[in-house]
Amino acid sequence: MVSHESARFFALAGVFFERPADVEACSAGIEELRVRRGWPNLLFHFKDNNGVQRVSFLESVARFNFTYVVSVLEKRRLGEEWRNKDYFYRHACEKLVSCLEERMRAAYAQTGSKGRALIARTTDPVYIRAMKEALAGPKTQHGQSLVKKSRTGRMESSNMLQLADMVCGAVLRSHNHGDRAFRRLVERREDRLLVWP
Repeated sequence: MVSHESARFFALAGVFFERPADVEACSAGIEELRVRRGWPNLLFHFKDNNGVQRVSFLESVARFNFTYVVSVLEKRRLGEEWRNKDYFYRHACEKLVSCLEERMRAAYAQTGSKGRALIARTTDPVYIRAMKEALAGPKTQHGQSLVKKSRTGRMESSNMLQLADMVCGAVLRSHNHGDRAFRRLVERREDRLLVWP
């Protein structure tokens, strides 16, 4: 789970893998891309990467088995209650998780295993708490959370957080500027784009 923020928008992205083996394959593919392109220490971060790096990354990951959702909150349309940070993050995180819930339920029904979530570490404990609480919300029929464990991680050490950042950046660029070039490369993996309120 990652977030992007500007004066006009707040976006959250979640990448969903049904099986741990799919996570491992995608992460290995990202490492192979670094080796193949001679970028051994490159951090894939949409706003900091150039066009060649963005295209190479998105083309490379599109072949792997994952889906993603992006939730874009248009700040200019928000009421006064949204100025409260707890309210803002709680509702934004709950909306993203609601977009993922159907897939979480389907994966649990198929495998009987609960999911794990990785959240990009930030310096804002209110956001981290809100995301962890939102992820704990969806329950099994026995009242247990569908997410076994949620933890924070550093973008620099997680290919999966970099994946979430890159798809979020591609979708947000498409939404903000009408430039679909990057989004088109990975769009077949898109489960949902939610623009609200």
